[in-house]
Amino acid sequence: MNVDFTGAQGNTTTLLLRREAAELQARYIAHVDGRAFDEQPLGGSLWIGISAYTNSVWREFYAPTKQGFWRRCLSASNSHRYIDALALASYLNADLDFNVEIGHVERWLQQLEPARTALVYALGEGDNLESSSECVLLAVPFMPFRPQGIEDIDLLVEEFVGAVDRMDLTTLQVVAEYGRRWEAIIDTTVPVDQSCLIKLSEQRPWLRAHSSKMEQELAWGDARTTHVEIRAADHGIVIDKPQISDLLGQRLGVAAGDSVPATADTVAFYASDPKRPYFARISVRAHTRQAHSLLVLWILVLILAATTVAGLLPDNADLVESLALLTFPLTLAGALVLSRGSTPLTERLLRHWKVVLVLAITVLWAFALFRLLLNADVV
Repeated sequence: MNVDFTGAQGNTTTLLLRREAAELQARYIAHVDGRAFDEQPLGGSLWIGISAYTNSVWREFYAPTKQGFWRRCLSASNSHRYIDALALASYLNADLDFNVEIGHVERWLQQLEPARTALVYALGEGDNLESSSECVLLAVPFMPFRPQGIEDIDLLVEEFVGAVDRMDLTTLQVVAEYGRRWEAIIDTTVPVDQSCLIKLSEQRPWLRAHSSKMEQELAWGDARTTHVEIRAADHGIVIDKPQISDLLGQRLGVAAGDSVPATADTVAFYASDPKRPYFARISVRAHTRQAHSLLVLWILVLILAATTVAGLLPDNADLVESLALLTFPLTLAGALVLSRGSTPLTERLLRHWKVVLVLAITVLWAFALFRLLLNADVV
């Protein structure tokens, strides 16, 4: 979100359209492979489809929330390949003019398995169910020339498996990379024989809404050094030292000799080890300062005490005034805590505390009303 580029020396930058970038990537695959572009599978059209692919449409068909009860049961019974074939058949039929059956997809998946295994092994990042190169059928709707029948997809699968079988390790890594991630390619002017700086800025959503741990994958080895700074804009937030791992989850740490300055709300570090992986996953946990959580905790303790006292009040004419003295001040204090201005990050981290506070206030009022109704004749 909010992707923006800043060119060298203030020069203008233009982000290429996905189709234009995909054709450049396809020609680069041919260059690395050492064969002419028109000698690639389907005249290079398949590489264009792999590079132009976006996973948002596929997620609509494969997302677990879209599966019916019987599909989830089959998945639990180790029928995972059948679920893949069913979702892929629906995915292809939504774009193609001929009927693709589950049997066709199962046969194609079986033929593609050696190529998929080779690509996964070459990239070294584990399996990816959304990769258009590990499952080349996902790239079909994004090809400039669509298959017109089952025979065309048979040819596509055959040519792809043969091409992968002939590739060296470098070409396999490029194809696997393009199937997993979209390359941002810009058109700009850079000075000749001079160092220059081009900036890419973006905003990424913090997924896993109920977790205080944020994870992001970033290019870790695409330059001589990698500089990362993690900062909390809210001074009421404390961030722990990040954990760095490769995409397989193996801990990397920070290379020896690299500087890691840190404060309560900022961590900065850089890596220069030439053997570090190309991509890494950075995990950082954030939490509020104790003053914020202690304030909510203190009000919860007072509400608990007030509820206990409300249960011990005698049934007399002063019951209404006594209950009001217990409920109204604590309700006002709780409302102030709930409505106090804070950043979205603070709201996220205090969400559970505030839910508990609302429930506690509700219980206090419910108990007070119960006492009043139970003793209505007395008061």
